[in-house]
Amino acid sequence: MDKAQRTEAMAAMYRQGITLQAIGEKFGITRERVRQILKSIGLNGKSGGAHFRTTSKNAGKAGRLETRIRNKWGLDVDTWRRLRADGTILRYTQQRNNARSRAIQFHLTFLQWHAIWQASGKLELCGRGKGKFCMSRLNDAGAYELGNVHVQPCVENSREAVKKWEGKTKAYRGVFLLYPGNKNPFLAKCGKNRVGFYPTAQAAADARAAYMAENGLTESGLGRGKGWTIRRGCIAKPYQVQVCGWRDYFATQGEAESAYRAFVAKRLAGAPEPAEASNG
Repeated sequence: MDKAQRTEAMAAMYRQGITLQAIGEKFGITRERVRQILKSIGLNGKSGGAHFRTTSKNAGKAGRLETRIRNKWGLDVDTWRRLRADGTILRYTQQRNNARSRAIQFHLTFLQWHAIWQASGKLELCGRGKGKFCMSRLNDAGAYELGNVHVQPCVENSREAVKKWEGKTKAYRGVFLLYPGNKNPFLAKCGKNRVGFYPTAQAAADARAAYMAENGLTESGLGRGKGWTIRRGCIAKPYQVQVCGWRDYFATQGEAESAYRAFVAKRLAGAPEPAEASNG
């Protein structure tokens, strides 16, 4: 092999990712001499060797990512990254996971879900609360699937849920089935206070009853909520307790709560109501 043939062989090996050290060992010269020979024909560190191996690995990773994203989301990588950055994909996954936690079938792919929102023109207003829009099922029944879902204001969706309970009574007051299929799907509430999550409706009802007994609360309307309000303009006695025609004022929150519970206990025992205090 003459000098020109040897140089061409070295260049071919280097372009295919062979290191300078391996090329030098093959031809019986040092890696530095190989570098000098390759430099003389215009090859540098980015022409092959380790750089070639790195770019080849990255190309393989990019190809695998493209395939995975297209199979899972039906999108190219750039579009997927853009929709992930603006929160669109997060909204989809949240609704899908919420449906599954409520034991509601969810048959919408991301492209179908996104197309419905695009057709509504309300994607930017997707959320919860007044002025926001949500994707809901017709009559709040059935699965999330094409032909059974539409985008509407959140307040309308809430009204539909309320109508389903008109004229009906619950087996256990203050007990809500939030997460069917979970270990503790039943939530027990007393007013705005969450007592906790429990495995059965009976367990939730028992825990709620124990909480009410411990805090002197009843279902009659007495003892609901915190029992006091605060008057912003008053410094000496800002805490006001008002229930069943009785009203008084206190300096601290603890005093107000104690007086409120004492009034409830006396009322339940049939004691006469205290006289209304003057505005202190």
